[in-house]
Amino acid sequence: KPNFRLLSSLLSENAQPKVKKCFQSITGSTIGAWVTTCRMNRAAEMLRSDREKSIADVGCCVGYDSASKFAAAFKAVKGKTPLEYRREGQ
Repeated sequence: KPNFRLLSSLLSENAQPKVKKCFQSITGSTIGAWVTTCRMNRAAEMLRSDREKSIADVGCCVGYDSASKFAAAFKAVKGKTPLEYRREGQ
């Protein structure tokens, strides 16, 4: 899964702070927060479009091996649990 460590390993140590600052000035968020938001947006799409898939499976598809950690991350980003989000989309 992509993260700042992977990205920074491709750059010199001097460039890393500049990349962080540039990314944040463009997107308004940190690299980690941006990646998490992208993952939760993808999960939200899956929760509504593929009702056959369990919530744990959706979490697994976006990189979480723990359903409880996925649910906590989803709620932190979307303001509701994955189940609440899915039910609202019916």
